[in-house]
Amino acid sequence: MKFRSDYGVYLQGMGHPDDMLHTFYPVAIDHVSLVDGFLFSTLVDSELAGTRHALALNFDAEVFGQLVVLAPKLVRAHVHACLRKMTQFPRTIEFASPILCGIEAMLGERQKCRTGDFIPLVVKRMVAAVPVVA
Repeated sequence: MKFRSDYGVYLQGMGHPDDMLHTFYPVAIDHVSLVDGFLFSTLVDSELAGTRHALALNFDAEVFGQLVVLAPKLVRAHVHACLRKMTQFPRTIEFASPILCGIEAMLGERQKCRTGDFIPLVVKRMVAAVPVVA
């Protein structure tokens, strides 16, 4: 199985500073993993900079709440039902239909795994999928 190149590693390699805010529109999120009681994570596949990249996204409960608000009513109900049943971590919630959103994120800490290094993007805010143009 071939893995997509990691976009966080790409950004760092291009010299982007860790505290630079990156904005992505639209992003389709079809699952979220609750790593522990405080950390949420997801992985999306996106066309960025002319190449397919893996985007590892980490966020806290506040940002997760921003995502859930953007979901259709049935998906929101499913998420709330899954959260009530969770007693052990990590756990993943699969969405019946993707939630489209815009994401503002910064580079996180480099992580090592058996398939190679990756740098998750730490999500600061999730908003409606279409940006408002002033």
